[in-house]
Amino acid sequence: METKKPLHPLTIRDVNTETFLNARYVNDLRNKLQAVEIDPRKEQRLAQHECRTCFYLRGERLAMQAFWDWTCNLCGVEGTYSCSAHPKLCTKCATDNSLCRECTGDMDDVQKRRKEL
Repeated sequence: METKKPLHPLTIRDVNTETFLNARYVNDLRNKLQAVEIDPRKEQRLAQHECRTCFYLRGERLAMQAFWDWTCNLCGVEGTYSCSAHPKLCTKCATDNSLCRECTGDMDDVQKRRKEL
């Protein structure tokens, strides 16, 4: 079998760039995990009705920009949201039940023991 010459031969610069980007990615993850632990923006997080995981780790979601109809997974109220990354709960249900609007997890990371909300 004949070998082809690569379109872009690998250089030491390519290796060093990828190594640098990998180190930066790991450092960013460490910083995000530290933020989850110390919760430095707690007031902002609570105002947005998001748990620590959604606020600090899942905050950078990709979404299609368009108006989307959505329904609250708890009370069934319908609404329109400005992108496809719409919340799963309305603000009232999230607040009343101390749940994250985005993932429906507990705001204090505590497993619920009751059978119904």
